[in-house]
Amino acid sequence: LTSRLLRAIISHSQCIRHLSLRGNNCGMFTARAAAELLGDEYIHLEFLDLSWNSLKTDDAGYILTALPNHSHMTTIHLDWNGIGIEVLELLRDIAISNTILQAVTIQQNHIPDKVLLQLESLSDRPLKFRN
Repeated sequence: LTSRLLRAIISHSQCIRHLSLRGNNCGMFTARAAAELLGDEYIHLEFLDLSWNSLKTDDAGYILTALPNHSHMTTIHLDWNGIGIEVLELLRDIAISNTILQAVTIQQNHIPDKVLLQLESLSDRPLKFRN
């Protein structure tokens, strides 16, 4: 249901700025739909909360790959999922290249907080990977 809802948003609405799917057991299909949403230049989504779901490392990869080029997203929450340390390169790229994004919270996954702190130091602006 959630991935169908996101696809409907992509197809029919460009006015949604804040979307929370927190705690809905979202997984791969929702991650792919969210990445598609972020890849659409006409979608002006600024806030996306996918925390407390069933996202795995590959699922987060779809979303994080779309973030460096999304020109409106300021905040995305991916806390409390099953995301592994393999996404570090994508997070590093986001820290360096995306100038709009202010926070990608990704705590309580399989990534140590000290690593997230180091990532925050890569950015020349305030960018948070922790709450």
